[in-house]
Amino acid sequence: MAARTVSFRTVAPKTAAPVRQSSKASRVAPKAAKGSSISCAAFNGFSKHSLFASKQVQIVDLVSKAGRGTRNVVTMAKKSVSDLGEDDLKGKTVFVRADLNVPLDAEKNITDDTRIRAAIPTVEYLVGKGAKEGAVSDPKRPFAAIVGGSKVSSKIGVIETLLKKVDKLFLGGGMIFTFYAAQGLSVGSSLVEEDKIDLAKELLASAEEKGVKICLPTDVLLADNFAADANTQVAAADAIPDGWMGLDIGPDSVVEFQKELSECNQVIWNGPMGVFEMEAFAKGTFAIADTLAGMSDAVTIIGGGDSVAAVEKAGLADKMSHISTGGGASLELLEGKTLPGVAALNEA
Repeated sequence: MAARTVSFRTVAPKTAAPVRQSSKASRVAPKAAKGSSISCAAFNGFSKHSLFASKQVQIVDLVSKAGRGTRNVVTMAKKSVSDLGEDDLKGKTVFVRADLNVPLDAEKNITDDTRIRAAIPTVEYLVGKGAKEGAVSDPKRPFAAIVGGSKVSSKIGVIETLLKKVDKLFLGGGMIFTFYAAQGLSVGSSLVEEDKIDLAKELLASAEEKGVKICLPTDVLLADNFAADANTQVAAADAIPDGWMGLDIGPDSVVEFQKELSECNQVIWNGPMGVFEMEAFAKGTFAIADTLAGMSDAVTIIGGGDSVAAVEKAGLADKMSHISTGGGASLELLEGKTLPGVAALNEA
């Protein structure tokens, strides 16, 4: 089972200052007062590099320290559940905050139990009262981000922030057609946010100014209607015929994306490349998942939402460095916003 990362804060006052051995060493936490309660906030996710000791703030630092600029979302390391041993936990009341909201189908069956499974190691650790330690890899370059999804409007803050951090920005999903329109290309009946075309132009100009390479798909998989059994064809991005809509990136784009990603040492992914819920339009998304899974020497972070569902569906979750189940919170984290639950944690 892949490891999960967890963060916590103690309600009891500190009785001794923590000892920092090194940036990668385990941290010694002060013992809580007798009879005090301990409040834990679970940051659900997976890590192939460590067991429990990967702290939420370190994931923040992967994003905030990896690129240009010096602003950090959280400036101090936070304690982890792994900082507490049996003496700290025995007889204490522990409150664990875990987001266990799960998607259900029409018959009320759980369709994705990722969040539930991600919380289990935290509970097992607390019940067993055992301590663990480990380390995560330092930020590496080239640093790339993959942003997908249907609309530019839902990812504006993320893209603007990432342009200050990354070396390469890959775009996929329905949002690419707004960028195509910003370049003066015809997009057929594909989804376009007309009121965001000027914004797309600004983002492209900003990327050029900052020296960030924008990787837009060079070809797309088209459908004659939005349906799983629709007629399909592949067309170049600059040759999309009228009456056809793009529902996935094309095969040439997959090859080009794979080539560009192979040069990267750190990748963060948020948003699918196409309508992956329909098998006919899932190839692009699963190809990206396969590519990241094969980058064993790189740090690969899956930033919540549909990307997590896609990686789980592909059976590749245990191949990724970290998977966030935070959903909307993951987007806020990528935007550089301070998460209240993290800010409230005691400093290590």
